[in-house]
Amino acid sequence: MGFPRPLSVIQQPGQIILVPSGWSHQVHNLDDTISINHNWVNASNIDNMENHLLNELKDVENEISDCKTMEGWHEQCELILKSNSGMKMNEFQTFLKFILNRRQQGIWNSKEEDDESKSWQIDFDIETILKMLNKSLID
Repeated sequence: MGFPRPLSVIQQPGQIILVPSGWSHQVHNLDDTISINHNWVNASNIDNMENHLLNELKDVENEISDCKTMEGWHEQCELILKSNSGMKMNEFQTFLKFILNRRQQGIWNSKEEDDESKSWQIDFDIETILKMLNKSLID
């Protein structure tokens, strides 16, 4: 199996380029440039985010395990997780529920003339998030 052929693009002023999740990329600015970046999370990689948070939480718990008998130890672990990764586990659950709610609204508000890809994406997002929420209830 070979490597994908690289794409070369010259972005003109005012244009936006979306780099899909998981795509490696390199940027060479030809002139002075302002770059606005955001690390996106979507249904295709949300499990990576969950795994990252769970692994980070385990690392924090291991690192301060000598303080496990301390009152509020778990809350302290979550606080350190948020400091390191930007989110506590309960905030991640809230994040998932928010997205699920928005996708459900998208179904109810969609019109028949909407393209099928939008409907497919909404279905995919809902299915993925429900699996994750169900898994967290079982764990």
